[in-house]
Amino acid sequence: MIRAEIKRKVKKIVKEYCPCERTQQRRKNETKAIKLIEKCLGRLTKEDIATIMEYLDSDLWDGYEYRGRFGQLLTGQNWNLILQNDAHKLNSLFSEIYREEKLEMVKSLISDLLGIYHGFVSCLLYLKDSDKYNVFIPATTKGVKEAFPHKAKVLRYTGPFQKNFLMFNELTNKLKRECRLKPQEVDIVLTCLPSW
Repeated sequence: MIRAEIKRKVKKIVKEYCPCERTQQRRKNETKAIKLIEKCLGRLTKEDIATIMEYLDSDLWDGYEYRGRFGQLLTGQNWNLILQNDAHKLNSLFSEIYREEKLEMVKSLISDLLGIYHGFVSCLLYLKDSDKYNVFIPATTKGVKEAFPHKAKVLRYTGPFQKNFLMFNELTNKLKRECRLKPQEVDIVLTCLPSW
């Protein structure tokens, strides 16, 4: 069970930072990314991948759409590095992760890809099933550690992907259920939680 103090903080964060129009816009953009992946899976071009990243990283605040939903994960230098990768290797990653959910292959799949680490992989899984998977980045990992200080004590963003990602998702989904969070609210809540 989640502590009452954490539930109160989550409720305040949702009230302040998760207006309906924001979560609806996020969902719309996610749906566009999913449609493009499913239409072109196995034959995605770099332009397709750039478009998918734009959709996923778009956010809305005070009526303005901007990029940076996941911090630096899909912007700046990472954006450039990701798009320098061979399209065939990127398609392999999308196929093995988005289609097949081969978590045990993450280390070998990303070992020679530029700009891609656990956060990017978790985005593909999140797009596949946002009820089951959550975006695993350093900021959201800190939020899980704040919500579950004892259970998440051994959670490491930089550790072995499968073990840590599954633990992260188990705890995040518990928070999601108990606080009745929409998938599009989760990264906001987890990012804000440590500073509240």
